[in-house]
Amino acid sequence: MNDRWMVRGREFSNCNCDWGCPCQFNAPSTHGHCEAIGSGIVDEGYFNDTSLDGLHWVLLLQWPGEISAGNGTQQAIIDERATPQQRESLRRILHGEATKPGATGFYVYNSTMSTVLETLFAPVTVCLA
Repeated sequence: MNDRWMVRGREFSNCNCDWGCPCQFNAPSTHGHCEAIGSGIVDEGYFNDTSLDGLHWVLLLQWPGEISAGNGTQQAIIDERATPQQRESLRRILHGEATKPGATGFYVYNSTMSTVLETLFAPVTVCLA
């Protein structure tokens, strides 16, 4: 893997568990399963020679049991304004394909998926004040 990338921006994530997300503290999920959304705005970023500045993205994540048990489903949605090169670059980042194993949350989440749905390119507006 010889990809160089960097992303700076704002992110909002939430799940169906009680506040504090118990699984992040080695406790079982609140309801025995997890449904989560992660979203972000790339204020400044690149993937090799491709700028990612200004793009928005969303990740929809669902596990039928505990995240650590795997068998999850993942759907990435990338801002339709992205060029073909930006789309592929951000898709690779969001799926953890452009990082060393375990180095990013994107890689870790993707490693728990048994179903990774085809990335959608659609209107995405993430509003973070």
